[in-house]
Amino acid sequence: MTAFGKILAFINLGFSIAVGILGVLVYITRVNYASEYTKLKDRFEVLVKSRDVMESEVTRVKQKASEEVSRAEQAQKAAQAQVLQFTEDLKVKSDEVAEQKKGLASRDAAIAAADAESKRRDTEVKEIKTMFAKEVKDRLELVSENNKLREETTAAKIDKESVQKQNERLVQQLQDMARDLEKIKSQGGGTGATVKNGKNPPPEGVEGLVKSTTSGGLVTISIGSDAGLQRGHTLEVFRLSTTPGQSRYLGTIRILELSATEAVGQPVRPLNEKAQTGDRVASKILGS
Repeated sequence: MTAFGKILAFINLGFSIAVGILGVLVYITRVNYASEYTKLKDRFEVLVKSRDVMESEVTRVKQKASEEVSRAEQAQKAAQAQVLQFTEDLKVKSDEVAEQKKGLASRDAAIAAADAESKRRDTEVKEIKTMFAKEVKDRLELVSENNKLREETTAAKIDKESVQKQNERLVQQLQDMARDLEKIKSQGGGTGATVKNGKNPPPEGVEGLVKSTTSGGLVTISIGSDAGLQRGHTLEVFRLSTTPGQSRYLGTIRILELSATEAVGQPVRPLNEKAQTGDRVASKILGS
């Protein structure tokens, strides 16, 4: 065999080996392709099922969403209706509040006017009270002055009448004493005095109280003719006190006028102190 034949034989051998390798590779490839195809087919079927499940889920979700949207729309419509009703109610309430505010404003104005009227009346009442108090005070002062003038007039009248009566009695007493003196002289008697020290006490012991005095010095006492007093009798005036050293002998009064239960006397000479209501009078002082 020639070299060319050997070369061709080697080439043919190499080509055969290459074809064998290529056949093996094609086989391997086909085997791998079938396996991958089976895997891809399984995955495709899984994807198809997943798609179907997803489509079913999407359909369910869409239906549920549609129902939710429908309910939401219904709720929105109901809420809008409630909002409209609330708006109408709010408008009505606002109108009522406005009316009430107007009423309150009228009432406030009326209350303010009433308060102002009340304050005005209080001021008038205070002024009237002040005027009334002043009028009462003036009238009381006038009554007091009238009473004082009446008392002074009465006292002056009593003093005048007492002085007149005393003068008349003194004249009468002088006349009586002159007659008695003449009578005693005609009987040969002495000229001894019948009244010791100018005093003429009642024959029986009497005692009373000073009821009042006048500015002219006259003293009204609580005993009269029922106790045995007569005009011209003299009584001792004194003041008793429970405090040691406060008792006083005031002096002697002579009875000018009297009634059954009281008498009016005049000091024989100025008293040591002015007589007061409650001082005592008696025909004599114990021990005198």
